[in-house]
Amino acid sequence: GCGLFCSFLTMTGCFGAVGSLSFCGSALNSESVFATDSMLILTNGSSIVGSTGPSGEPTSVVRMTKQIGAAFLVSNDCSCISHLAITAQGNHFGRGVWLWGGGLVEDCVITNCVSDQSAIIFGTGFNNIGGGALLYCGGTLMNCLIANCSSTSGSGWHPGGGIGIVRVGAKFGGLVENCVVTNCFTSFSTGGGVYAECGVVRNTLIAGNTLKSADTGAMNLHLSDA
Repeated sequence: GCGLFCSFLTMTGCFGAVGSLSFCGSALNSESVFATDSMLILTNGSSIVGSTGPSGEPTSVVRMTKQIGAAFLVSNDCSCISHLAITAQGNHFGRGVWLWGGGLVEDCVITNCVSDQSAIIFGTGFNNIGGGALLYCGGTLMNCLIANCSSTSGSGWHPGGGIGIVRVGAKFGGLVENCVVTNCFTSFSTGGGVYAECGVVRNTLIAGNTLKSADTGAMNLHLSDA
């Protein structure tokens, strides 16, 4: 868990203010809601651990309020996000999490997030994939709920309304385990819930996801070379 990756209840490796709040060394308090209009970037072993309610549900909420590529970009094997509710205020404010080659997201609830043309990060070519989460050449998503997320675009390649797992050349990876992906949507032809062209999807419930009405591809899970 995150305790193996980080200083519990704090974020280390300060990267500056997020909206009006600086996470640098500050605990996320119970039942707190933090609004962000810029992407939170976790590198060099930094981590964020939120608080939970009596049933284990996250009570620390991070809410996107502006069109950004993702609420979180995690790009280090030793970085971790845990026990957060990640959501968007309104529509088209970016995906929930982007794991770039490593990192751990566990025990989080990711809802109402959208990857569309506004979700551009560093010109990777995967701008619209994975409405709730994108695992890009690695990373682990564990014990998470992904619900009511979508991947949309006027054109181009954008499967994975809930989760996208993609590779670049010989760079493979990505693990989704013990998660639930439901009520997600893509306007692409396949992968309404999860699109996986590499990696592992294990012990995960993927149900009740949809495509645009004209398509007949995999509504819940599309496996390519996974």
